[in-house]
Amino acid sequence: MVPDQSEASGAGRPVLNYELATLLSEAGFSREALARQVALQARQEYGLRLAYDYRSVGRWLRGSVPEPPIPEIIAQVLARAVGRMVTVNELGFQRGGQVSPGVEFPQTPEQVIESVTDLWRVSNERPNAFGQASFHPVQALEAAVDWRFGRPGTPSSKTGSRQVVAADVERVRSTHIEFKNLDHTHGGGFALGWLVRYLREDVALLLRGRYGHAVGRDLFQSAAVLTNLVGWMAYDFGRHTLAQHHFTHAAALAQQAGDPLYGAAVIGNLATQALYLGHHRTALRLSLAARDGAGRWAPQGLLARLAGTELRALALLNDRSEFVRTRRFADRAMERRNEAEEPGWMGMFTPAHFAGSTIHALRDLGRAKEARELLDDALDLPARHSRARSLHQVLAASVLASCGELDEACELARPALAAARAIKSIRLAERLNEFARQVEGDADSKLVSAFLTEVNDT
Repeated sequence: MVPDQSEASGAGRPVLNYELATLLSEAGFSREALARQVALQARQEYGLRLAYDYRSVGRWLRGSVPEPPIPEIIAQVLARAVGRMVTVNELGFQRGGQVSPGVEFPQTPEQVIESVTDLWRVSNERPNAFGQASFHPVQALEAAVDWRFGRPGTPSSKTGSRQVVAADVERVRSTHIEFKNLDHTHGGGFALGWLVRYLREDVALLLRGRYGHAVGRDLFQSAAVLTNLVGWMAYDFGRHTLAQHHFTHAAALAQQAGDPLYGAAVIGNLATQALYLGHHRTALRLSLAARDGAGRWAPQGLLARLAGTELRALALLNDRSEFVRTRRFADRAMERRNEAEEPGWMGMFTPAHFAGSTIHALRDLGRAKEARELLDDALDLPARHSRARSLHQVLAASVLASCGELDEACELARPALAAARAIKSIRLAERLNEFARQVEGDADSKLVSAFLTEVNDT
C-alpha cells in the first residue's frame, strides 16, 4: 500500500517528542532520510540489519523509544547533520510515559530475513533485552494493517553458501512438532530458550542460503510457524515484548510466503495477547482484521477460532448486541467445520478450545449458569495438552464458584494446582491466583480453606 502524503508526513498524528522533532527540523532531514541514515550507520558500525523507514521515525516522534544502541546512533547521525555534538539526553527519549521498544513490520523478503534473523540473534544473546510485560497496542494494530494490505513477495535467493532443498524444510517442520509438544506439556517457559537457539543457529542459516521460489515459499512458511511458536511460548511465560516481536515477524514471514491463512492465525494470536493484557478494543480490532484478511473462503475452523477471541473481547466491552451476532456466526462456523479441508497447523484448535472461549465470554458477561452447560465440552482435551487442560479446569472452577458451587469448584481446580508446580506457565499461575481471590471470601468452607492453603504453599 503506497502511503499518501498526509500519512508520510504524519499529519493528524500528535507529536509527543518535541526534542527529536526540533532536531529533525534543524538537520533538514525528512523522516525517511533519518531512517535511512540510522539504518546505514547501524549496519556499518554494529552489524545490525534494520528495516527502518519513515514510519519508524514517526513512532519515535509519537513516543516510542528504540532499543540501545539505536539512540546513540540517532545522536551521531544528527550531530553530523547539525554540525555540533548531540547527546542521547537531547533526543527526548528520557521523559516518562513513553513506550519501548518499537516493533517494526518488515515488508520484503530481504527485509524479513534481515529483521527476523537479527531478532533471533538478540533474543539468543541478550534474552532480557526485551523486558517483561510491555505490549504496544498501536504497533500491534499497525502490524495488522501492514499484514492485511501488504503484498506477498517471491522469496528466493541466488547467493549464500548453502543450497537449501525440500528436505531441509521438512526437518524444520518436524522440529516444530517436537517443540509444540513440549510447549503443550510443559508450558511456554520450558523450551523457549532452546527454540530461540535453534532458530538462531539453524533456521537463520537456511534463510540466508540459496533456494528457488518453491523451496523459499515453504521455508518462509515453516519459519513463520516456528517464530509464531516462540511468540506463543513467550506470551505464556509472561515475556510480552518478546512475544509481540515474534508474532509480528511471524505474520511478516507468512505474508512473504503467500499464506494469508497462517498470517490471520498469527494476527489472531496478537489479539489473544492484547485481550489477556486488558487491551480489549485492540483485541477486537485485531480479530476483525485477521478474519477479514483470512478471506471469505477461509476454513470454517479458523473463522470460528478468530470469532472466539472476538467474542471474548465483546463480552469484556459489554457489547451485548454484537456479542449475540458474533456468537451466532462462531457457532455456525464450528458446525460447518471440515477438518479434512484444513491445513495441518489447525489441528491444535479443538472443540474444547472453542468451548473454552465461549465459556470465558459468557462468564465475563455474568452468564455463569449458561457457561456451566459447556464445561464438559471444554474439559474434553487430549491428555497430552497438559497446560490447556489445567487452564480449562481453573476456568471451569471459576464458573462453578460463580454458580455458588464452591466445594465442587475447589475440587476441580486442585489437579490444576498440582500440575502448575511442573508446568512453566505464568498464565496458569495467574489464573489460579485469580480463582483463589474469587473464593477467598468463603474461607469458612473446609475445602476452600484447604485449597487456599495449598495455593499459598505453592
